[in-house]
Amino acid sequence: MDKRQISKMARQVRRALGSQPNFTNLSAYINNLGWQIFLFNNENDAIIRQLELKEYIRHKDAFSQQLGQTKLIFMRENLPPDMLPRLLAHEIGHILLGHISTDVISPAACVQQEAEAAYFADKLLKPPNHLRRNILIFAFVLMLAVFPVLAAQLNDTSADQLAAPEVTAAPIAGEYYITASGRSYHTADCYHIRDRQVMAITKAAAENMGYAPCKDCVGK
Repeated sequence: MDKRQISKMARQVRRALGSQPNFTNLSAYINNLGWQIFLFNNENDAIIRQLELKEYIRHKDAFSQQLGQTKLIFMRENLPPDMLPRLLAHEIGHILLGHISTDVISPAACVQQEAEAAYFADKLLKPPNHLRRNILIFAFVLMLAVFPVLAAQLNDTSADQLAAPEVTAAPIAGEYYITASGRSYHTADCYHIRDRQVMAITKAAAENMGYAPCKDCVGK
């Protein structure tokens, strides 16, 4: 399967989850597909011995097996919490991409399947483009706001003479404001930014960065 198809499949799963993927909602998604998660500790676990997977688990922290009507995702216990979503997303990739089979495959095919599942997991767990864009824009605006303050400090300007612009939840009249997730700039009294964290910005800078005037405050 090509990367475009895999990316499309990952986006569909993100929409089904309804929020940023984590171990909890990925586990629920797996259960809805008819799969169960089995946590194993070591090669002495009864089901590991029964399925003769002792050698297999020495090289794997997670893997999927379908045994008749029983569908299991095996995951090693006591792994660091930040590893769990990645491992589970990887196994979801194997399942949705049709990799789960009892057929013997070549080493080359195995490497290809692992690469496809890893690419799926990366696309599934990565924040959407618009969210990354908003974060970058907000960070850039913050940098522009703080840089003059840092420059003034390097020039031994007194702290009392500085008025460092920062993220604030209390707008000041006469300026415009943006939020991390919005696409419009607002006046200080706009109800859209009430009780929200905002960044002060000039009208020109906001428009140069692609922000549109709010229809309810700037445009009225």
